[in-house]
Amino acid sequence: MAERQGWNGWNRYKAAGIVDEHVNFSDEKVIIDHAIGKTSQTVGACWPMDAAVAYTLAAAGPQRRMTSMEMVNQYTRMAAVMMSQKVAYGEVPDPDVESCGHDEVNAYKFILKPVGVKDGAIEFRSGAGVKTQRDGEWVVSRASTMLEWLKLKNAPEELYPLAVLRAGTGSALHTMNEHYTHTLLKSERFAPLRSFIERALECDTWVVTGHTESSLWYVEHTYGECQWKGSEATCAHHDRPKIDSWVLIKAIDEDTGEILSNKFDTLWSRKKGDVVVQDGWNYDQLRSHYTHRELKRVTPERVVLWDKVKRNLANQMDEKQVRKEINASLRRMLGRNLNCVTKEGLRNTATFQWKNWSWLTEMQAWVAQTSKKNRKEGDVVRGWKYTKYNSRMSFGHEIAKFKWIPEEPPALWEVNARTRRYSWSHDSTPLPLMFPTEADALRFKAYLIPLAGKCNAGNRRKREWDGEKGAIKLNLVTKDGSDGFRVTSTREAGEHLEMEMNKDPEGLPTPDEMLMMLCFGSPQEYTEAREHLVSDSKKYLDERFKPSILEGSE
Repeated sequence: MAERQGWNGWNRYKAAGIVDEHVNFSDEKVIIDHAIGKTSQTVGACWPMDAAVAYTLAAAGPQRRMTSMEMVNQYTRMAAVMMSQKVAYGEVPDPDVESCGHDEVNAYKFILKPVGVKDGAIEFRSGAGVKTQRDGEWVVSRASTMLEWLKLKNAPEELYPLAVLRAGTGSALHTMNEHYTHTLLKSERFAPLRSFIERALECDTWVVTGHTESSLWYVEHTYGECQWKGSEATCAHHDRPKIDSWVLIKAIDEDTGEILSNKFDTLWSRKKGDVVVQDGWNYDQLRSHYTHRELKRVTPERVVLWDKVKRNLANQMDEKQVRKEINASLRRMLGRNLNCVTKEGLRNTATFQWKNWSWLTEMQAWVAQTSKKNRKEGDVVRGWKYTKYNSRMSFGHEIAKFKWIPEEPPALWEVNARTRRYSWSHDSTPLPLMFPTEADALRFKAYLIPLAGKCNAGNRRKREWDGEKGAIKLNLVTKDGSDGFRVTSTREAGEHLEMEMNKDPEGLPTPDEMLMMLCFGSPQEYTEAREHLVSDSKKYLDERFKPSILEGSE
């Protein structure tokens, strides 16, 4: 995906100080975060001024219209400085870290390889074997460097420095051949090392031909030995610490190499042929802009941290240039791609307003509801429990919906009649009656048997006749002691009692009271209780419990 040079994201612009984390029209954290989050989402990756203008308009709020003149502020001033293309984001040497001042070099270490005897001559080779005595036995140890070889041979410590040389780039060591090496070992400086090797190996013949640089040395880059090595201190020279930051880079004189204090490199381009780049170009704008060689020349002395100069540079910025950049940004936002700003009027009197406010009304309503009496999930008021039933994350906030449900659903009671002889599990049916309490249901059940006898009822099976009385003997008691009827509770209706989160249970009927009003109350009581419930609850209850008023009755 194509980008433009100089584009960056909202979080980096926040670090640069051209957008902020507050708005002028609300103190609610959730609304602030959504206003900024949705604004950053709308503009996406963009130029610094686009982010500053978007933030300025969004922070002003949905009712505010602004001229380009009114948009001139500290944010847009700093953004105008950044639009000069002299400010960029990338990895640079940390200019605030000090150096230890000891052994500060930029060189290479040439680590001499160990030696051994082959075909009657001394030669350099990796992993040369050294025969040593250990616990009365001779063992062969392998040395990877001359220094290791010397230590295994118990050489004097004054020979150790001769095993490692240091030289700058372009030295003769980089291009040395076998003859130069032989000459080097015969020099006065290396004479002690040569003598020790010949004595230790009992050989004074050397292989001179066939060697290459790589067969003689291991090469490592070095910045020298730090005086602070082993401490927690960080050294600018030896540790080379780097930071990711907004920076300006001082220019250098190409002829003299001198750093120019008041001149800065242009770090990105807005030219037609250069501006379009591949996705990722702006991740490290310095690495993308400079060649590898140029990047190595970016020393701490050339780095100016944006945070240290941004306010001063912003205050020096010409207001006409700031307005010019603001107007250019507004034209981009009015375009088809973004279309996130509305415009009224012409030229200097034109006013502008941020467009994306569709979310605000819903969010304000949610804030009003969730903050009411500072309710929390699990709160219980007069038998009603404040319960979360829907939740989502939005710009770092959990946007949840709540409702009031009974802490324990109230019960209705019913009487079931056995339809088969041997089971209560599935072979029973409830009578078309309901009772407000268990006691009421049990009292009804107790009336059933005497009432049946009064009505000349008899058993369906195993009918008995009372000879003395000359009448049917009614016997409903079975071997298990049951009499064909059972009282049970049901909480189905109670489980359908739900109220909106904005209700205040402190002044409303309890769940038990509400269920009584709905199932046993007058039409007026039913209507009163029903109005407190959510639409799904109303539908369920209307289908089952809504009373109908008979004609001719009041």
